[in-house]
Amino acid sequence: MSAAHSGSGNHGYARPPLYIRLPQLDRCALIAFDGWTASVGLTEQGREPYVSITRHTIMWDTAIDTLERAARLHRQFFRLAGQHARVPLWEPPIEVFEHDGLLTIVVALPGVPPEQVDLNLDGATLIVAAERTLPRVLAGGAVHCLEIPYGRFERRIQLPAGRYRLARRDFEHGCLLLDFERLD
Repeated sequence: MSAAHSGSGNHGYARPPLYIRLPQLDRCALIAFDGWTASVGLTEQGREPYVSITRHTIMWDTAIDTLERAARLHRQFFRLAGQHARVPLWEPPIEVFEHDGLLTIVVALPGVPPEQVDLNLDGATLIVAAERTLPRVLAGGAVHCLEIPYGRFERRIQLPAGRYRLARRDFEHGCLLLDFERLD
């Protein structure tokens, strides 16, 4: 497959279209872009496309994001019933900062008791693990919306190169706060 810009006009688009030769089909794919859309068409070489599909970028991105979110939620919540508690089902979001000689890691863990959070260092990887359980009062009711992940989690955080010592471990407003001092 080879790609080349066509020198014949701009077909009404802001930039010249891109033709990609498809020798297996004896056709060319025409891809034309403007600021908001990408049009794709299949054509014989040197002719206008006879099939044209326009995808609006913003709508397309929103649809893809929605499908990815649905797939993630499906994996996250529907695995709960069929897996053992030791298997991680989700990863909490994190933030990593470096300031004043300290490496600070913030792990968002609302609803997780601080004493149940395990920290392990495997080489240059910090492993944060625990479990968030569904409150008993909610276990027997009908679910109308379920966005908060429950079950076993594990988050692996690659630390920057160097040696570290845990200087502070705190829990504030549902977030685990870790400060590491650099030893080298």
